[in-house]
Amino acid sequence: DRGEDAPKGREEASQRQQAPAPAPDPEQFRYVQVSASSEYPSNRTYSYGPDNAIDGNPETWWGEGAEDDGLGEYLQVSWTGAKDVHEVRLIPGYLKYEADKYGDRWTLNNRIRKAEILFSGGRSFEQPFEDTKGWHTVVVDPPEEAEWVRVIVRDIYPGYSRKGTRVKDSGISEIEVWGVE
Repeated sequence: DRGEDAPKGREEASQRQQAPAPAPDPEQFRYVQVSASSEYPSNRTYSYGPDNAIDGNPETWWGEGAEDDGLGEYLQVSWTGAKDVHEVRLIPGYLKYEADKYGDRWTLNNRIRKAEILFSGGRSFEQPFEDTKGWHTVVVDPPEEAEWVRVIVRDIYPGYSRKGTRVKDSGISEIEVWGVE
């Protein structure tokens, strides 16, 4: 009886359809360039260039070189070809695990309270950060296709020396961009 077979045949055909392939897991991008709007001058002991923010060592940092708190200064990482950015992970201050002769570098220097996250395609949004040591993850939802991302300092938690003097240096210890090709 063809009438009864037809619905059964359609049901079997629909069961044979492939489920969509799972989305690939995000991976950390390999950068081809890191740049900054400015950098704090290096000395015999320390350097503060943008390369410090991608060296895998959270005890180094990119320190901006503006004379004020660094509002509007930025760090930018680029990679080859457009990729879907899912997350930007960063340490929004100077994370030294051990205090040195200057004290705790986290509270000594400014920490980023709010940053603008700007993508090569023009999309941007502001992201607040808690004043806590360690990694902070910015989820990009929906993911953004981009060839670079720029983190622009928009607001800070002020830094103070042990004597209570304002220190006006801002920066980022580490940055990672995660996504898929």
